[in-house]
Amino acid sequence: MAEPQSPVLSNNEVARLISAVGVWVERHPYPDHAAFAFADSQPFSPRDLLRALSEGGPVAERFLRMTRFALEDESFDAIVNQFEQGRELQL
Repeated sequence: MAEPQSPVLSNNEVARLISAVGVWVERHPYPDHAAFAFADSQPFSPRDLLRALSEGGPVAERFLRMTRFALEDESFDAIVNQFEQGRELQL
């Protein structure tokens, strides 16, 4: 399995990302619709993602790993801004 080249997110970056995902969830038209999944995970909703990021677990780990891949092409601030503006990030 390929590994992201970007470093592990700092605690501050994770907190900023959780906050931005929280804004996205608040603005999402269907925050409880389980429309997302990783290859080997059960479907989850935007609200489930926010809960997972806050509590930890496999969905949070996968999301943070995918974010690290995204950081190879986008700045951290750009990723956070996309969530804060209510847009889904294409990870």
